[in-house]
Amino acid sequence: MGIDVKFVRVDQRKLKQLLDGEIECDSLEPSIRSLPRDQNGQVEAIARLAYKYANGSEWSNVAEEATKMKVSESDLKQAVRKYGLHFCLDTSREWNELHKLLTGEYALDRVKLRKESGDIFSTAIIAGRTVDGDSPSFGDFGECYLTHEQVQEIAAKLKPLTYENLSTKNKVETGVGEENMRELFDSFKAFFVDAASEKEAVIRQSG
Repeated sequence: MGIDVKFVRVDQRKLKQLLDGEIECDSLEPSIRSLPRDQNGQVEAIARLAYKYANGSEWSNVAEEATKMKVSESDLKQAVRKYGLHFCLDTSREWNELHKLLTGEYALDRVKLRKESGDIFSTAIIAGRTVDGDSPSFGDFGECYLTHEQVQEIAAKLKPLTYENLSTKNKVETGVGEENMRELFDSFKAFFVDAASEKEAVIRQSG
């Protein structure tokens, strides 16, 4: 199914602005155009690294470059906030397989039934509440949100899990490739655990 699903971390103030209609979800997209530039018109190194970090959401993606710049993970997190960026996780079109790995069911099978499984992982990927109202949404590929309480619950359930134990229990038959699935799971886990530690909510954008 040719639908992309992306998750964006936001603080409580930003979520309220979204729900009140003061800002649009599009404004959450990290934009390199808004970043400060040096005298040669190039994006400043720390800003460029913060942009890369926000779009990758994992320290391991930028650790080597950050170490060379003598920038710590804490420094980079502060830079993300300083430049008005938001941490994002793009599942591309592999959300259906991720749902199977986490719940034992493919998301599309659950969507066809128009019935929630009651699993918080399923809620994260294909349910939630709509941003433009407050009605429960299920399988509607638009903009939905997860409260920070839901994010905390998701993170707590993810912490003890590993790709190895999940893939043994919930085998995913896909052309995505095992290594790609492992990386996606690790990124999903890190994304929600970090969001929970910051008491953030999460926006799910799809389309």
